[in-house]
Order: sequence, then structure tokens, then C-alpha cells
Amino acid sequence: MVVKALMELSHPRQDSKGVTHACASLSEPRLLELQAVGPAYLAHWRRQRWKRTFTEDEKQQTELDVSEAEITEDDSEFDHEEDPALLRLDPKEWKASIEEYAALTLVQPWRVLRYKATRHQIKAAHRRKVLRHHPDKKAASGNVNDDAFFKCIQKAYETLYDPLKRRQYDSVDPRVDDYNAQGVNNMLSKQNFFEVLKAVCELEGRFLKADNFPDPGTMETSKRDVESFYDFWYNFDSWRTFEYLDKEEQEGENRDDKRYIEKKNKTERARRKKEDNARLRQVIDTLLAADPRLKKFKEEEKAQREAKRQAKSAQMEAAKKKEEEDRKRKRAEAEKAAQESAEAKRLREQQKQQARKEKKALRQFASDHHYFVNASDKQTVIRMMAELDLLLDKMSLDDIQMLRKDVEANKSKEAFGPWAKKVTDSGQLRPSQVASLLPGNISFNESSTNQDQPADDGQTKSRDWTPEEFSLLIKAVKKFPGGTGRRWEVIAQYISVHSGQEQRSSDELIAKSKTLKQGAAQLADEEKTKLQHAKKTEKVDIEDVPTLRYDGPGTTESTEIPAPPASIPRPWSPTSQSNLEKALKTYPPSYKGPGDRWELIAENVPGRTKKECKLRVKYLADQVKAQKAARAAK
Repeated sequence: MVVKALMELSHPRQDSKGVTHACASLSEPRLLELQAVGPAYLAHWRRQRWKRTFTEDEKQQTELDVSEAEITEDDSEFDHEEDPALLRLDPKEWKASIEEYAALTLVQPWRVLRYKATRHQIKAAHRRKVLRHHPDKKAASGNVNDDAFFKCIQKAYETLYDPLKRRQYDSVDPRVDDYNAQGVNNMLSKQNFFEVLKAVCELEGRFLKADNFPDPGTMETSKRDVESFYDFWYNFDSWRTFEYLDKEEQEGENRDDKRYIEKKNKTERARRKKEDNARLRQVIDTLLAADPRLKKFKEEEKAQREAKRQAKSAQMEAAKKKEEEDRKRKRAEAEKAAQESAEAKRLREQQKQQARKEKKALRQFASDHHYFVNASDKQTVIRMMAELDLLLDKMSLDDIQMLRKDVEANKSKEAFGPWAKKVTDSGQLRPSQVASLLPGNISFNESSTNQDQPADDGQTKSRDWTPEEFSLLIKAVKKFPGGTGRRWEVIAQYISVHSGQEQRSSDELIAKSKTLKQGAAQLADEEKTKLQHAKKTEKVDIEDVPTLRYDGPGTTESTEIPAPPASIPRPWSPTSQSNLEKALKTYPPSYKGPGDRWELIAENVPGRTKKECKLRVKYLADQVKAQKAARAAK
């Protein structure tokens, strides 16, 4: 160790005149090397180790010297008669026969110091034993050769006063029994748990490398501290080495034997260390299982879990109750909505019924007055009937009532004009669909040429057919099959109303229908194109015309536009079929809501009744079954 020495004052000197100078100049600093030995170094190490100042260390050492002096002066407590068996010990077999603490009288019936004895107590006991059993003292009494026990005392002192040798001896002290699991169980059955725990920690803690071990605690110790305490002991770091039990080397053994013995001793130390660690773990396991604090923690955790379970159960009950209330509320709302829907339906039906009554009364009034035209003009009457039905279908109940009042008040066709204009202006109908009812078109040419009359040249007047007329003709032929009263007149009126074109004669319709039946080969190229277009546009929805009946005076033949017979079902358009499929998805067989399922389906398919919807579904189901059967047969 190299340090810089303090600067020193040189000795006083006299100058040439004989004057003495008390203080001369300072000497130059120089480096001195200090060895790490001696009392000064030990004092320096002690201050560093215990982090003391010079004053604190000096005070502590003074107190130790005083206590050592007191112990040295008062060592009479170790002045006792030895056991005769100790006096017969053989110093040659000192490791097997000498019990070091007993040889120095550190073990008495009233006090057992052993590993708790301090170095001062060991020194005082040795001094007292030496004064009593020194060979010179015994020689004075005549026992010249009786120095065996004195050698045993010296062996014990050499072992116990040296810190390293004493640690080796204490680690295997034969008079201090180690705790084991069975012994701890027996102690727990007789003593308090915390007393046993403290005793075990004190005994096993003497092998601890650290300065101290965690406090065992009490019943009030927290769970975290208890777990930390047991973690410390499960990871216990012991300095116990079992070197004291090593086999000693004999004189004269060669180097190989010495290496073998050293290897054997090392293996034995490792085995004993492993067994000691396992023993300590079993002791800690036994204490852990019997610790009442852990049982208390388990009961507290169980109570907390039970509280959480009850809270969760209460929460689930509250949620269930709320769900039940929501279900009741929704059921009440559904029932209320169903009642409102039923009431709205009843009002609609009532309004429809009232509208039907108003329409019937208006038709009856118009029929009684021959539709305000010449009774002999049947074509005009039929047209008036169809256009009036279209107009009434687009009017509300209040408007129909007002129209009826106007007609009954005026008793003329002019009453229809403003209402027909109002409907066409709103875009609900085309002007051509109610042309005879619009203002300015009220007067009809009653002497107009009948379209059904043949031409002067003996041939029927003809004009070009539009694709829309082709489509309407095909649909009308299907809609009004053979056997329908005044069939071709009804078809002609149907096509005229829906196309807005001039009404064609019955002969022209019959001829064109026959031509269509004979096939497209007989048609001109232009008519083929029109026919193909008509077939493509056949799927266009065409508004059905309600039936009309003319019961004027002098007329016994009915001019009603009849619906198909009940035995012949009306064809289903793609739109109606699509509406039916959507309604079946909306109201499946599992539907349990308010209202009848088939009535709700029929409401979603305009123009179809409940019975027609059922028959259509049954028909489709039979078709699917037939297809499956055909595939299975293949």
C-alpha cells in the first residue's frame, strides 16, 4: 500500500551568527509504502468493516478492553471440578474423545454456553484450567507425568479460540442435536407454535452467512411478511461445511493416496451438505403446515371468495330481474303495438268498407243516370266505367265523399273533371287513362265511328301494334280465359285502358290472337321483333282493372269485366312471387308474434288473399317434392 506521508517540520537550527531559529521550512512530501499488517491496519479494517469513525472505534475498543479485563479478573465461574471421565481423556485421540466445550468447563448443568460462548469466555475458561492443571503446578504436588488432561485443554483451546476451527467444530457439534421433522412435530404437540418456531430459527440461524434472519413474527404479521419469511428459509444459505469430520491424512502416505483422501472428503462433505439441506427443508415444511397464520389467511381468502361469489350472485340476480322486467316491458309493448296494429287495421278496414260503400253509391248514382251519356253508346259507357274505377282507386275516402256530393249536386259528367285533373297532376294516373273524365274532354262524339264496324272495302281497319299492346294482349288472354262474358270487348277495354291507345275492335284482337297462336313463322319481320319484345316485357307488372257492371235501362246483358273463375287460379307475377317469398322469410312457421301468420303474409303481397297465398305455397311445395322424387328415381 502506497500513501503520501504528511509534511514534517525540520529540527531547529542555528544560523552562522549563532541565532537559533525555532521554525524552519517544511520538508518535501514523500511516498511511504505501508504493509497490510499490524495493529494499525487491523484498526483501519475494523473501522471500514463497521463504518466507524476514529473516535467511535477508539471508544468501542476501550469498552471491550474493560469488559475483557473484568472477565479475566472474574473467571471464578469456570473454576469447577471436572468430571473424572474428562481427566482420563487420551490427547492422541482428541478428535474422537475430546469434547472441547466440556474440557473448558463451558458446559454446566445450570448453563450450557457451547456455540453461544464468546471468545473472552473461552479465554477466561482456558486461563482458569491452565492455572489448575498446568504440569509445573502438578509437579509441585508430586504428579510429574500427569499432563494428559492439560494437553486436552490445549487442544480444546486451539480449536475453540480459532474462529475458523471453531466454525468447523460447531457445524458438527455432537452435543447439539439438529432438528428434524419428527422432533418438530413432537415439540408442536407440547409447546406453542411461535416458541418452537423461534427455537428452530435460533438454532439453525447460527449457520447463516448473513448477519441476521427475518423475524418469525406473530399472529398479526401480514401475509406478505410471512411468505417472505418462509421464502428466506427455503433459500437458506448456510456456511456449514462438515470439514471437521474429514478423514485425516496419515504420515508416510504418497501423493496419490493424499489426493484420493482429499477427493473422498470432498464427496462426503457434499453428501452431508445435501442431506442437511433436505433435513432443513423438511423442518420448514412441517412448520409451514402447522403455521396458524396460514390457516387464518386461507379462511380470510375463503371469506373473500364467498363475498365475491355472493356479490356476483346478487349481481346476476339483479341482471336476471332486470332482464325479466325488460321482457315484461317488451311483451307489454308488443301487446300494445299489436293492439294498436289491430286497431289501425280495424280502422283501415272500416275506411275501406266506407270507401267501398261510397264507391258503390257513386257507381250506382252514375249507373242510374246512364253515366251521363247516351245509353246507346255502349263503348263510351264501358270506357267511362273503367276510367271511373281507376279514378276512385286513387282517391281518398274524403275525396270520394266530396266527389259523390258534387256529382249528386250537379248530376253531370262535369263534376268528375276537377278531380280527374287533380289525380293526373299528382302523377298517380296518366291523362290518357282518364281522358274522358278530364275537363275539355267531357263531350264525346256520340256519332263517332264504331271501331268494331268493318271498313268500306270489307276489311277491318288496322294500325301498327306497339310492344306494350303485344304484352297486354298476351296477359289479357291469360287473365280472361274462354267462357268469360263479352270476353273480347273486355280484353279490348283492358288493353286500351292500360296502354292509353285507341281501343281496338274485337275482330282485330281475335285475328291477332290467332296469328300469335299459329306461330311466329307467319309474322312479318317487324312483327317478329315486336312479339319477341312483348315476350320479354311480359313480366312487367300490369295494374288489374276492377270489375264494372252497367245496368242501364233497356240493357239486360251484363257488361261486367269479370275476374277469373274461382276454379282457375290467377297467375302469379314475379313481383307477387318475390313479395310472397319475402313475407315467408319475415313470418316463418316458428312465428309466435301477434296476429295470424297467413293474414300478415297476405298483407305483404298486394292483391292476394290469405287463401291464394296458402294455395301458392302448397303448389310450390308439391313442385319441389316432385323434382326430388324424379331425381331419386334416376
